[in-house]
Amino acid sequence: MKEYQKAVQWFELTLDHTSSALNEMWEPTLVNLGHALRKLKEYQKAVSYYEKALTFPTKSLSAFAGLAYTYHLMSVKDHIASSIWTDLRSIDIHLMNA
Repeated sequence: MKEYQKAVQWFELTLDHTSSALNEMWEPTLVNLGHALRKLKEYQKAVSYYEKALTFPTKSLSAFAGLAYTYHLMSVKDHIASSIWTDLRSIDIHLMNA
């Protein structure tokens, strides 16, 4: 059952009703919203949510991967993918083992 549109609606509704500013607690919601939007081929919106998720100190590998894959699907030039790869390599290896 691939109900990506329904997922997007619920994620957006949740974010609209948060009582505080977004922080790292909301990172999984932003990343999953990005994934659902990517599946719906709403690439620009997906990119914006992945980028929001990457503003937090947690720097989710899932957000980096989703962003890179979305750029790939958009046929964005290699230099952007290379930049994302450089960012990924700068993440402390301990975060990947946590």
